[in-house]
Amino acid sequence: MTIYYHKKFSYNLLIKFFRNFMQFAHPLPKDEVMFYQFSDMDCYGKSFVLQTNDKYSDKFYDSQISSLEALCDVYLNQMNSHPAFDIPNIPKSRNIVPSVRYCYYKIEHIIEKVSLYNTHFYSNASNIVLYIINILRECKETKKITKKCSFNELKNFFDSEFMESPIIKKAPIKLQYYSKYIERHLKDERFIDSSEEIVCQAISSFANIYDKDTMFIIPNLADELFNTFVYLENGYKEFDLLVKQILQNSTTDRMSLLPLKILLRKYKQVFHIKHSVDRMVVRFSIIRTTFSRLYLLSPNYLKNSLQSRTNSNSPSTPKKIPKTNPIKKNNPIIRATTVPNTFNTPKSELKIKHTTKHQRNSKIEYQTEMNNISLTTPETANKTNTQHNILNQSNQANDQICNSVSDEVLNSNDHFFEVCEILRWFSPNAMKINSNLLNDKMMDIPFVNLVNNEPLLKDAAFFISDTQFLTCPLDIIASVYYSLKMIEQFLHKCSFEKKVGQFAWMFDNDKKNGTNFIEFDDIFPLFCLLFAYSPPTNALAIGNAVMSFCDIKLSHSFDYSRLFFKSAVDFILSYKIANLINESMISDDEELSDPLGLNTSQVTE
Repeated sequence: MTIYYHKKFSYNLLIKFFRNFMQFAHPLPKDEVMFYQFSDMDCYGKSFVLQTNDKYSDKFYDSQISSLEALCDVYLNQMNSHPAFDIPNIPKSRNIVPSVRYCYYKIEHIIEKVSLYNTHFYSNASNIVLYIINILRECKETKKITKKCSFNELKNFFDSEFMESPIIKKAPIKLQYYSKYIERHLKDERFIDSSEEIVCQAISSFANIYDKDTMFIIPNLADELFNTFVYLENGYKEFDLLVKQILQNSTTDRMSLLPLKILLRKYKQVFHIKHSVDRMVVRFSIIRTTFSRLYLLSPNYLKNSLQSRTNSNSPSTPKKIPKTNPIKKNNPIIRATTVPNTFNTPKSELKIKHTTKHQRNSKIEYQTEMNNISLTTPETANKTNTQHNILNQSNQANDQICNSVSDEVLNSNDHFFEVCEILRWFSPNAMKINSNLLNDKMMDIPFVNLVNNEPLLKDAAFFISDTQFLTCPLDIIASVYYSLKMIEQFLHKCSFEKKVGQFAWMFDNDKKNGTNFIEFDDIFPLFCLLFAYSPPTNALAIGNAVMSFCDIKLSHSFDYSRLFFKSAVDFILSYKIANLINESMISDDEELSDPLGLNTSQVTE
């Protein structure tokens, strides 16, 4: 017998089951997964109904049938009698911390899953018993073959299979764990338990997910526990003092994080850190907490940095453009009339061909309102829910950027998004992407449609767009890094399918996170198209932020990723809208010498 256990780590874990393929079992919903796989009926008939040479009387068969019918009734009753568990009372309060609410959800989920497993198991067990009863009745009536059922073995088999299943064995342990956690935290519902011991355990646990190749660890529970520990200890006083010191010593091009070494030495002693990997977990928690406080104390930081950088760019300073130009001559171009308007809403009527100052303001107003709707949290939100507050403050800073920066910065934002609106509808052929990298059928498809039909590209676009909601530069760079890995997987998939076949990728056992064979000149135009598909609303500020901080050692892949992001932003800004959409300059039969205006003499300063 094989136990099948549906397992998925998610805060919104839904109980799903596959369609029941057994004809003898009670039907289950289409999308249900079977926790337990039963064999065919004949298998149980051969295992528990033995053929003998002895002749049995009708009384013997009646006795066996009666015992099996009683066992069937027991299983039918157990099918509707779910196991009982002792769980804590759930108070109806909205002020419960998220971790306690999550434990309530997990308890309900475990009980529901055990109930479904119980119903599924005993419904099939009762059908198997009925099948064996029919075999014995047939033997009694025909008297051609004599058979008997090993009643005790059958009963012991089902009892053992049920009790030894992982779901039944683990359920009491999990329920006890969550119940104790709830009872411990209901005494003070405001805070998550972030004692020194709990934080040390979290640091040791999450050290296992540290990636030595990228020198990065994804955001985890240890960050939240550390954040709460710091708040309960001194209310972020030390962090706020160091953040002010960092801001005072920072310039438009450089943000030194050397003062954080003081905090690292302190908490290394507080949590008794001995291993280097544990030290990296604390390091990332300190950095994330620092940038959370930075955006709370200085919500205008991105605005000031972006405006200062824009003013510091003198007209005589040439923009740096990648040496290899992926946009070459004779590009097929999409006319302005065919480019859809992504900001075409009742509150925003942005036109690509004729953009007025009023329309630019409408666009910015639309972006600001969208941020407020989706990201603003109530002022009465729990102060310990730091990430929600940080996200709210960060997007308020983005709103201030849109509303109060200089005209030069505002024009740059407008220009950037107008170019993105056009580029996202270009085909790979239009961008002169190497045809050896993609399938032939993809070369003439608009990139918007290509992304919508390719899960790998859609995931890559999600990572790029997700950067606008992150506050820590290391997390932003990691998101760009994961996007590049998705692009490399996509190109590897296309290359593999061209060599072997369209569906061979599904059976490729050598799939890797990265292919390491893609050159910069090949992947950069594809990354720019993907960037234009769903650009971050504060892409210019992000590009400046990831390049300004220093004194933190980055892996080569992360350093490459942040340069990639900044190069893509500068590259898109270097396009000239007039050469893209001016219909008087473009004709169907005209050979375009430089449709995107990338000659150094035409670069927008």
